[in-house]
Amino acid sequence: RINKDGIITKPYTPSFSAKGTTDAISAASPLPFDSVAGINHNNGGHYNTSTYKFTCPVDGYYYVTCHVVPTDYGTGNVELYVKDNSGNRHFLDRKVKTSNYSTNNFSVGGSRIIYKTATSELWVEFNGIAGSPTLEGSSHFGITLIA
Repeated sequence: RINKDGIITKPYTPSFSAKGTTDAISAASPLPFDSVAGINHNNGGHYNTSTYKFTCPVDGYYYVTCHVVPTDYGTGNVELYVKDNSGNRHFLDRKVKTSNYSTNNFSVGGSRIIYKTATSELWVEFNGIAGSPTLEGSSHFGITLIA
């Protein structure tokens, strides 16, 4: 909830927590975190489970966290970014996978604080992929307004 002075009041601080549901991953496009059910949430409805993007309702500092476990990822480099509709990429993590196991032996993740203006959109994506990976269900993505 935003009061008449434009201040966010509790318990309606814009935030969400979503998890993946074994959807296919594509390079340079939003990772498919499509479930906000159960212990996950979507306060204010600012996260879209169809586009996988969060729309910032007000100017402020947003805490972004993400952990991705891609299944059936081939060998090679992977970089995880927070991206916005202005074309900015905010680095989260980089890993090199040197063996092509079919099991989940590899993950990337991180967190950071990003200042964004109202109506900015945020999502997470890989710079590239190897193989035909899917998003393991334990993968998660969340954002909350902190100031």
